[in-house]
Amino acid sequence: MTPMTRALTVALTAGLAAPAFGQTDIFWNAGSGVWNAPGNWNPVNVPNATNENALILTPAFAQVNLNVSVNINTLEVGPQLSLVFDANHGIGLSGNLINNGFIDLNPSESVFNSFLRFDSNAMISGNGILRLSGGGNDAALSTNATSVTNGVGHTIDGAGQITALLINEGVVSAIDTGFGNRLELISNTKTNNSTMQAGPNAELFISSITINQGASGVIAANSGGSVIFNISPTVNGGRILGPGTLVKASSGNLSLSDVSLEDDLDVEQNAGILYNSGTFNCSGTITLNDSEGVNNSFVQFNTNSTISGGGSIFLAGGGAPGGSNDSFVTTNGTTLTIAPDFTIEG
Repeated sequence: MTPMTRALTVALTAGLAAPAFGQTDIFWNAGSGVWNAPGNWNPVNVPNATNENALILTPAFAQVNLNVSVNINTLEVGPQLSLVFDANHGIGLSGNLINNGFIDLNPSESVFNSFLRFDSNAMISGNGILRLSGGGNDAALSTNATSVTNGVGHTIDGAGQITALLINEGVVSAIDTGFGNRLELISNTKTNNSTMQAGPNAELFISSITINQGASGVIAANSGGSVIFNISPTVNGGRILGPGTLVKASSGNLSLSDVSLEDDLDVEQNAGILYNSGTFNCSGTITLNDSEGVNNSFVQFNTNSTISGGGSIFLAGGGAPGGSNDSFVTTNGTTLTIAPDFTIEG
C-alpha cells in the first residue's frame, strides 16, 4: 500500500475529507513527543513540505512540541490535543488551519522568536485557542502579502504581535500569559466583525494601523484591562467599550469614523482625536490632557458633525494663566452641533 493510498484509507475510515490530489496527509502516531521525529508520524515522515498536511488528531491529551521550523500545506489540531511551538521555531502554512485544540507559541522567557505565518489567503476554523505566549515579537502571527480569517468560534489570545492582515470573525483577546501581557496589533489592516478585547492585567495595543469594523465589531477594554491607541491608528465603524481603561497615548492622532464611543477615553498630551463622519455617539467622557503638560490635546471634527449620546468632553489641560490651547475642541472649516444631552466643560 502506497503512502497516498494509506492516507486515503485512514482519512476515509476516520470520516475525514480525502487529501487533495498531489498532497499527502501525515498523521500524528504517538503520545506526547517532538515534531521532528519521523517515527512519531504515519506514514513515517516528518511533515516539512508544502504538499504535506500535518494532522494531530489522536491520542487525547497528547502534546506535540514543534522543535523545528517547517513549511507545510495545512495543519489540523484535534480536541484535547496541544501543539507547543518551542522558542526559535515556527510554521509557514500554504493552506488553512483547523484548530479544535490548543496551539501555544513560545511559552517561555526566551527572546528567540516563534511564529505562525500564512503564505496564502487562508482560514482559521474550529473552536480551539491559538495563543501567543512569549510577548513582543517572541510570539508572532503573520501573513506574507496575504490575509487570514479568524473564524467564528475560534480564539486568538495572549501576548505577542499580530502583524497579519487579519479578518476577525471570532475573538482576539489580550491576556497575561506569565511571559507578557501586551497583545500588539501592528503593521497591516485588520477587519473586525466580532470582538477584539483586553482582559484583566493585559493591554490590547493598537499602533498605526486601520481597523475596519462591521456592524457587530467591538473593541473592548474589559475590567482591569487596557486598550492603548498608539501613534496614529484609525478605527472605522463599530463600537469602543469599557469598563477598563481606554487611552490615546501621547503623540499622534486617533482617527474615528462612524464609531460609537461608549466609555471614558483619556487623550494624553500631544495627542488628538480626528472625527470624520456626520454623527458621533459618545456616552463616555473624553478627557483631554489631564496633566500639567503644555503639549496640546484636542478633538477635531473634519466634517459637519453632531455629537450626542449623553457623554462629555472634559478640557483638563489648563495651562498658563490668561489662556491656553493645551486642551481644545475645534473644527476644520466645518460645523459642530452639540446635542442637548452632551456637555463640553473644563
